[in-house]
Amino acid sequence: MNVLVISFSSAPRDGRVLRQVDVLRRLGRVALCAMDAEQVPGVDPIPVVFEGRSFWEKVRALPSLMFGDPMNYYDGLKYVANARRLLEGRRFDLIVAND
Repeated sequence: MNVLVISFSSAPRDGRVLRQVDVLRRLGRVALCAMDAEQVPGVDPIPVVFEGRSFWEKVRALPSLMFGDPMNYYDGLKYVANARRLLEGRRFDLIVAND
């Protein structure tokens, strides 16, 4: 079974993600899409680099959050776009997404 764990936190410092990886490894191969994913042993790392937004990028994104269009907001985040690019074409049997 191919499992994907997604987290936009620093994986080696996130106990919740580490516990998920430990449990899911029993099911099969685990890919970890997270910041610092390469530092977690026993996973197929898909490292995401966090890139902050400038002040003006945040101002432009504000209407999306204010008027209930969160998908537009998240699509504009550089690290989300990077993760989508890295995951394109890959197939998984189980996906665990952390907020």
